[in-house]
Amino acid sequence: GLALEMMHIPDLGPRRINQLSGGQRQRVGIARALVRDVGLYLFDEPLAHLDQALARDIREDLRAVQREKGLTMVYVTHQVEEAFALGDTVTILNDGRLEQIGPPQELWQRPATQFVAGFLGGLIALLTPCVWPMIPMTVSFFLKRTKDRKKAIRDAMTYGLSIIVIYLVMGLLITGIFGASALNDLSTNAVFNIIFFLLLVVFAVSFFGAFEMVLPSSWTNSIFFMSFTLVLVSFSCTGPIIGTLLVQAASMGTAVGPAIGMFGFALALSIPFSLFAIFPNMLQSMPKSG
Repeated sequence: GLALEMMHIPDLGPRRINQLSGGQRQRVGIARALVRDVGLYLFDEPLAHLDQALARDIREDLRAVQREKGLTMVYVTHQVEEAFALGDTVTILNDGRLEQIGPPQELWQRPATQFVAGFLGGLIALLTPCVWPMIPMTVSFFLKRTKDRKKAIRDAMTYGLSIIVIYLVMGLLITGIFGASALNDLSTNAVFNIIFFLLLVVFAVSFFGAFEMVLPSSWTNSIFFMSFTLVLVSFSCTGPIIGTLLVQAASMGTAVGPAIGMFGFALALSIPFSLFAIFPNMLQSMPKSG
């Protein structure tokens, strides 16, 4: 009963599993794990399908229980906010390899590798005002593409890979031609940002019906074009992060440093957007009221 109350579902105890929604099943699963008296608790993305406010509440409850009872928990997540809010020690893995382990503060202040620096930079970029509006745009773009789960997963993976490729190619190309500080200088240049602002104003005026801009349907329906839109729209915010990362990587004197850093950055940005891309298909398969 206490575990169910902590998960904010005290009235679900008598119900059968087929009477629960996906989010309710997740919360029941967490409650069932917490009532066991074991030495180690393993949580694998336990809050993935919950809304943000509820996930934050449950995360705080989990942290409170962990501290009060002195429980040992291994918590797997792609969300940096969850990892740093819950973890006394945070471990970053890349393709099965241990990149860095330590307290959250240490990882922020002293990343051990260029991949870690890039990955953390990509997670920070998610919170910037240029990237945040792309979340509803992504969901809207993939909303009516397909009802087939396998194709939806392929489209989401294509979207994520396209983001990685565009960032990687763009970053390395500009760095190779103009130098490591070029992206940082460009993104903070007043003239460039004014031109970019005016371009967005033109799109806004068109959106409100002053005139019509028609792009080829092969562009507007292209996943790669959507990925390029994300990179372009977010550039004013992500440019300084990437620029700083590339300058640091170049100063280390390794030829592959910038590539590793850019890959880490693009990977961190692509993972959540791939999940946002498949979210509409998940909604279609959820139980409907009535």
